[in-house]
Amino acid sequence: VEYQIPNVHPAVLAKVKNEGKQNITLFNGEAYEADVWTWRFLVAKYTAYTKPSADGSSTDMLRWDVDVTAQTITNEYGEFKKVPDAESSAFAQSFKVPDVCLDPSVDRCDNLHKKGLLSENSMRLLRFGNDHGFVLDMMAKMIVDINSELVGSG
Repeated sequence: VEYQIPNVHPAVLAKVKNEGKQNITLFNGEAYEADVWTWRFLVAKYTAYTKPSADGSSTDMLRWDVDVTAQTITNEYGEFKKVPDAESSAFAQSFKVPDVCLDPSVDRCDNLHKKGLLSENSMRLLRFGNDHGFVLDMMAKMIVDINSELVGSG
């Protein structure tokens, strides 16, 4: 998921509206007066809640909602701290495969898949999760499934 307002390319495809300010409380009890931004693309409605960063040089994301066919998926960002540019390389290095996963006695994903313990969809996500074509194919499948459900229930 690309957390950018809007998250559509080219941006002209999704008109962003400033909905003003709204008081929100995050999962951890933090309360904010947030700037609210909305836009639509295909079947999704996006709502982003932001605030100016502490140093006033950028914007911090507080909440990101995606509404698809009346189901809202929410991500919240409590105690968000931007990684300073000088520390970004070290921060990126912290995302490494845990040592326990490198242990030769730990079964590999391919073996788990062959044993039926890891689904085909999970394997596809592991292999192609950062591939935009894969993500678009999955979104298209989801839209077809949702449309089928709507037609079937009507």
